[in-house]
Amino acid sequence: MPVAGALAVTAFAPLGWFPVACLALVVLFYCWQQDTPVQALRHGLLFGLGFFVYFLGGNLDSLFFPDALPAPTFGTPGLLWASLTLALLTVPVDGEVLIVQGFDGEQSHAGLCRHALDMQRLAAIDDGDGSASILGAAVTAPAAGIVERTIDHLPDNPAGTNHSPGCWGNHVVIHLDQGVWATLAHLQQGSIALDRGMRVETGTPVGWVGNSGCPSVPHLHLHVQGSSDPGSPTVPFRLANYQSVDHGTAARPEWYAASVPNEGDVIMAAPPNPPVHELLVSMAPGRAVWAMDTDGEVPREFRAARSGRDFTLNISLDAQGRHVFNTSDGGRLVAVLAPDAWRLIELNDGSSSFLKLLASGAPSVPYAATQGMTWEDPVPVRPASWWRLMTAPYRRQPLQIARCTCLSVPSDTSQTIEISASLRPDSGLAPSRISCDFESLHGPVKLHADFAAGSLTFRRLSFEPELPRDI
Repeated sequence: MPVAGALAVTAFAPLGWFPVACLALVVLFYCWQQDTPVQALRHGLLFGLGFFVYFLGGNLDSLFFPDALPAPTFGTPGLLWASLTLALLTVPVDGEVLIVQGFDGEQSHAGLCRHALDMQRLAAIDDGDGSASILGAAVTAPAAGIVERTIDHLPDNPAGTNHSPGCWGNHVVIHLDQGVWATLAHLQQGSIALDRGMRVETGTPVGWVGNSGCPSVPHLHLHVQGSSDPGSPTVPFRLANYQSVDHGTAARPEWYAASVPNEGDVIMAAPPNPPVHELLVSMAPGRAVWAMDTDGEVPREFRAARSGRDFTLNISLDAQGRHVFNTSDGGRLVAVLAPDAWRLIELNDGSSSFLKLLASGAPSVPYAATQGMTWEDPVPVRPASWWRLMTAPYRRQPLQIARCTCLSVPSDTSQTIEISASLRPDSGLAPSRISCDFESLHGPVKLHADFAAGSLTFRRLSFEPELPRDI
C-alpha cells in the first residue's frame, strides 16, 4: 500500500495541486490508522517520497512551456530545473569571434574558473602575427545590471609578454538583474567607460579589448560568478541569440536561441534579417478560412476531420501583444514576439491537428533567419500518453525537438518565409517532415506534413483582417 501510494502521488502530479491535496488527506488518515508509531512513520516516509517527487517535478507547465528558453538536456531532475535558470548573456563584441578556450579548457579554465569563455579573432590565429587581432574591439554589456567593480589603470602587455599585475587585468564586474555577477576581463588601459553603481543595459558600451593581466595574446575573457567575491567559483551560463560561422566548408549557418559554444567554434551575435523581422512582426489579426486535404494513410491523432473540410482560424492579439490562434474546433495556440524570435509558447488544446502540426513545424522563427540557416527548438506539445507525461521530468529529452531549416526568405520575387522541420525522437506517429509557409500580414498560409504512408496538407483559402482586440 505505501509503495502504491507513492507511485500514485507521482502519477497525480501532472494533474495539478488539487488531486494531490485530496490524496494527501487520504494518506494522513491511513497513517493515523496504523497500529504502532513505527508503522505510521514508515508509511509516512514512503508517502513523503512521492510528495517529494511531486514538488520536485510536478510543475510541468514551466517545463513544457519555458518561455523563450530551449528544452533542457540534463538527465536528473535537479540539473534539469537548474538548466532553466542559467544566466543568459549576449556575445559582448561585434563580428566573428573564435572561442579559443571554452568551459573546462585545458589552458586555464579549470577549478574555480572552469565556466569561462575566451574570445579572439579567427584571422589572428590563422596569420599568427596578430595582424587581425581582437585588440581594440569595442566591448558591450552582455546583460542588464549594475556595475559592481571596475579596474582601469593597469598597463597593457606588449605582444608576447604578460608582465601586467593581476590575473584579470583591467576588468568590469556587473551585478546582473538575473542575480549573478558577470566579469569582462583583459580590457585596454583607460578604455572603460563605466563607474561603480552605474546602470547598464544589454549592449551598453563597456570599453575596448586590451592585453592586460595574465594573457600574452589579446583576447576577451567572459565568466559568471555566484557572488561578487573576485575569488568565488564561476557558474554555468549560456550565450543567447548567436549563430555559428563555418568558413571553408559547405556547412549551413546554425542559429542558437541559448547554448554554450564549444572550444574552436566561430560564432557571432545574430543580427535580425530586416525582411524576415518585418514579416514576422507585421502578422495581423484576422479571420482565415482553411481547407485540409489528405493523401494516403495518416495517423489517427491527425485525422480530426475528413479530407476537404473547411475550418476557420482566428488570429487575435491579447492584452500582452501575443498572437493567439483559435480554430473553430476549439484549439488554441499562443505565440510571442520574443527578443530573438517569433516563438510558439503554449498549446492549450492538442486536439487540433492543424495547430499541433504548426507547433511542431515552426516552434520558432528567428529574426536572423537567412536561406539555409538551421536551428533547433522544443515543440510546445504535451506528451500524448499519461506515462510519458508523468515521467517527462526525468527523461534526458522530455520533449520532441524540431530541427528546422529556412528554405526561403522574403525577396523581390516572393514575400514568403518557408520553414522545413523534422522531429526527434521519432515517436512512430509523428510526421517525418513538416513544411510551413508564412506571408507578410497573413502569417501562416500553407502547412504540409509527410507521414510514413501518407501526407496532410492545409491551405489557406481566404483571409479577412480585423482590428486588434483583447480576448
